Amino acid sequence: MLTLLTAFLILLYFILRYLKQRREQAAEQSRIEKLISELRLKSLQSQLNPHFIFNSLNAIQQFINTENKNRPMTT
Repeated sequence: MLTLLTAFLILLYFILRYLKQRREQAAEQSRIEKLISELRLKSLQSQLNPHFIFNSLNAIQQFINTENKNRPMTT
């Protein structure tokens, strides 16, 4: 009877240990996926900033050029 109880407790220990490892692996996987998402967002933001600056400067240059064309030339 004692050996059966011991075997059951050992089995229970390994089952609980396995379930704990699975939970820890799932938490780590979730953390890694979150980190990957954050890094992708930062990458996209760093690509957008130079593009936005270029477009803004282009719009300002176009505005200046059209204003110069509309203004009469004075000598």
